[in-house]
Amino acid sequence: MNLAQCLCGLTILISVSLSFSEASAVDVIRLRLVDGRYPNEGRLEVLPPGEVTWGSYCSNSNPFQTGRVACRQLGFPALFLATSTGQFGRATGPIWFEEISCKTWDLEPATLDGCRSVEWLPRYDVCDHRFDVGITCFTGNLRLVGGKRETEGRVELHLGGDKWVLLAYPRGLTFMYSDTVCRHLGYPFSVGATEEVAITNSSQEMLCAFSHCPLFVQQESRDFFDCLDHQSLKLCPDKNRTLFGVVCATENAMIPSNASMEFRLVDVANASRYRGIVEARYNGFSWKTVCFQLVTDLRAKLVADEACQSLGYPWASASELIYYSESPGYVSTGDELVLRELYLGSTIGELRWIQGQNTCQKHYYELLSVECETDTDLIGHKQRLQGDNVQLSQYARYFL
Repeated sequence: MNLAQCLCGLTILISVSLSFSEASAVDVIRLRLVDGRYPNEGRLEVLPPGEVTWGSYCSNSNPFQTGRVACRQLGFPALFLATSTGQFGRATGPIWFEEISCKTWDLEPATLDGCRSVEWLPRYDVCDHRFDVGITCFTGNLRLVGGKRETEGRVELHLGGDKWVLLAYPRGLTFMYSDTVCRHLGYPFSVGATEEVAITNSSQEMLCAFSHCPLFVQQESRDFFDCLDHQSLKLCPDKNRTLFGVVCATENAMIPSNASMEFRLVDVANASRYRGIVEARYNGFSWKTVCFQLVTDLRAKLVADEACQSLGYPWASASELIYYSESPGYVSTGDELVLRELYLGSTIGELRWIQGQNTCQKHYYELLSVECETDTDLIGHKQRLQGDNVQLSQYARYFL
């Protein structure tokens, strides 16, 4: 083989490689939304690879899963609604696909190219422009409305323009939702979720069912919108429902991890100093009511022991987490300290002290009722107790 033949073969090889690269760069299904009121809604039109004319996609089934993928491909975080009824008008151009299926048992496709598509064929009364698919995506904006501060209020999700959708108060792990909402708004986490009064005379739509996937997996937390449309969203037919609200924690509300904590017991009968409701202060500031959010009895016992030891007793002989309504006669300080467990990313399982206003009652967090051990022979057990206190202090720091 001479040099010319070699160069010719090399030229062909380079040409083929370049052609393949160019083809792969445009070998995607392009999308756009047409005839909607806002950029995030409209009739879903597609431009298949190699075509120059935009066309629609019709469906005889629920296009929700396909709409989820389409919203994300278009740069929106989640799907609100997908229909196959020509909601945004009937197209006049070609129908390129009569079905696109994005159902998968593995990871969801990032674009419609990863879904199974069926090319449209002209058949009588099966799939025509009457069944053109339209979608409405969430814009990714959310806001808190009706609170005393900008850090609190009912949660509303943006659907474009002046249209916002409400959320019914979810039952179950509400602190996970409140944490992800606050993180989305730029706050570190939430003080907690709140039940807000229903707005019965409003034209706003309300979601009854949302977020069906775990908000944290393997030390990684998802954004609120990542799970919002994991399954079809359900609108509430009855608007007389309690609304979902949150109170977000600011950086200033977080107690530094190296703060010096002091505890005392407040007995409503003023009968003793070794029995009562736990209050605390840090770095010498004013005393505050203490309450707990989803803290285990073991962790509460550690706080109870520390409170008793700060008063000169060896440990707590009894401790109980109780709701504010179960502590008649006790009056909160108003400015309170909350010990809560975090469920965001690398902080999963971490406990943090945060400040809040009337938080214990508002979020149904629990107070700690304690009775200290008073009958121990401190002289005979002095050496043992000192050793136990050192171990307890180390153990408490590990958990708290």
